[in-house]
Amino acid sequence: MAKAAILVPREAMAEQARKVLAEKPAENLIINEILTIGTSSAVNEARAAVERGAEIIIARGLQAMYIKEHTHIPVVEIILTGQEQAMLVAQSKHLLQMEHPHIAFVGNVFSDMTHFEKLYGITLSLYRYRSMEEHIQMVTEAVRAGADIVIGGDVTSQQARKYGIPFLFYHSTEDSIREALRVASLTGYAIDLEKRHAAQIETLLDSYSDGILMIDTAQKITKANHVALELIAKSGQELVGRPLQTVLPSLDLESISRLLDGTLQVYQTAVPIGEQSIAIWATPFKEEEQVIGVSLLCYLARSAHKNTQRAIKTMYLRGYTAKADFRSFPTSSKAMKQMLDRARMFSLSQLPVLLVGETGTEKDAVAQSIHGESLRRDGPYIAVDCAGIDEHEQERQLFGTENEHGREREKGALEASSYGTLYLNDIDELSPGSQYRLFRALTARTLSYNNVHPELVLDIRLIASTRRNLAQRVQEGRFREDLFYTLQALSLEIPPVRRRPEDLKIILSASLKSIAESYHRPITLSADAWEALEGYPWPGNLIQIQSFCERLILAASRPKVDGSVIRRLLQELYPSPAGELPPASGASDSLQGEAAHIASLLEKHLGNRNAVAKELGISVTTLWRRMKKFGISTNC
Repeated sequence: MAKAAILVPREAMAEQARKVLAEKPAENLIINEILTIGTSSAVNEARAAVERGAEIIIARGLQAMYIKEHTHIPVVEIILTGQEQAMLVAQSKHLLQMEHPHIAFVGNVFSDMTHFEKLYGITLSLYRYRSMEEHIQMVTEAVRAGADIVIGGDVTSQQARKYGIPFLFYHSTEDSIREALRVASLTGYAIDLEKRHAAQIETLLDSYSDGILMIDTAQKITKANHVALELIAKSGQELVGRPLQTVLPSLDLESISRLLDGTLQVYQTAVPIGEQSIAIWATPFKEEEQVIGVSLLCYLARSAHKNTQRAIKTMYLRGYTAKADFRSFPTSSKAMKQMLDRARMFSLSQLPVLLVGETGTEKDAVAQSIHGESLRRDGPYIAVDCAGIDEHEQERQLFGTENEHGREREKGALEASSYGTLYLNDIDELSPGSQYRLFRALTARTLSYNNVHPELVLDIRLIASTRRNLAQRVQEGRFREDLFYTLQALSLEIPPVRRRPEDLKIILSASLKSIAESYHRPITLSADAWEALEGYPWPGNLIQIQSFCERLILAASRPKVDGSVIRRLLQELYPSPAGELPPASGASDSLQGEAAHIASLLEKHLGNRNAVAKELGISVTTLWRRMKKFGISTNC
């Protein structure tokens, strides 16, 4: 049962409490102690009672208010009953010998007195307070209002004496003590239920073979089962109550925040703890549709290979490391956030990942981020560009060379990326022979030099990227069907910047600021200049934005740039008859998709361009330019 302490301002009240308890002990409650205390020491007395085991405090008036304000323990207030208040009114009328006195009640211990004026023929004023200062002020106001008598506690008594006004102390009777004990019993019952519930939760958590951490909305750990304690090598006292960030600093706290605000449903990752990796699956939990915390399922996921310090040093010297991570993408775009969330989920898989995106999109950075959050983070990250090299060079770079004519065998990228990640940019540029050998290496997990005898067991994770529609290239006979299906299961489309209007100004601002600082040439852009930049489709994406911003900084003759300068420079660098840059090679598929999307929105909104522009997050002028560019009828 729950334990309670009764703290009251006068010994008479303490005796009343002892008498009531002697007649009938409180249900669901153990009364640890009954003490008479002063108001100035109420908080310290309450804290001492808690240290002695009290889980509930029963107190009255200003003392109860102070204890509530300065502790976190449940406080049950002793409230005067209606009968006790009526007796105080009768005593006041007898003391004053007045037929219709003005009576002021000062305090927070009174129950409802709505009809007292009519029932007892009095003028009633009720003054409630929230602090000692307010308490003193209330007595002053009662005197100024013409009260004939003041009823209150010890502090009210002291103030009434200063003004020379009659005073009555609001003595409790056994009825108010009984009512307070009844409420405290209900509180004790609730505490017992919570204890049983917590014990059941603890038993359930400890029955899991995986680790469980639970955090509240402040991202502080509230529970940890014994498996989690073993995985993190901490005791319960070292974990519970601590911020999650201090325990697992490698976690992406933005993703945890998004779980808590309901914008993300699942977050998967792997974090290093000591010499091992812990895989984590985090999901929000709710109470009445409100997210009240996050549970983190933790389990041991050993890295594919434990590299020696020498191997790691060699890896860094050769540049076989990934520098970008998922925090490298400041974005407000819903499409980009969804892609990044999926990429995080794919990080824990061992299957190949296919990144699809136009020239200049963040394919390489996404590949590095997937590697950095995978179980292979301690292994090498090797990137190979498949475009611009012939079949012989592709085979040499990917598969290496055999021992021949006394020459030492040269390792290829597949062998060099053992226990790590191999990133192939523009995989569609691989020759048919290289495609076949890559497929065999991925499915058989071996590397063969003569297509007969496997010479090396492979343990790699492949990430590939393309600017083209691989399914179409399969139909054209230019890409192997079996390799396509090997790659397609975990595919990600990286949206171009023109489909991320929320991010365009962020990207442009960051590029302009970085380049301006490097050349010590700060510039500002007019509203018209920003409109011109945001209205341009940027088919070259980040590459085009970065190079254009550098040219703009170098060419700017004034500190402030207006729209005419932007439009003239765009036309100069990227001329076209219609004033728009035609689609870049490899970008046609996504541009056709954008054209179809705009056409479908025009049909949805019955040709209302304002509504379409609003849904796309662009201006009507920009929409008109894109309709003209794609040849979409303006008569829709």
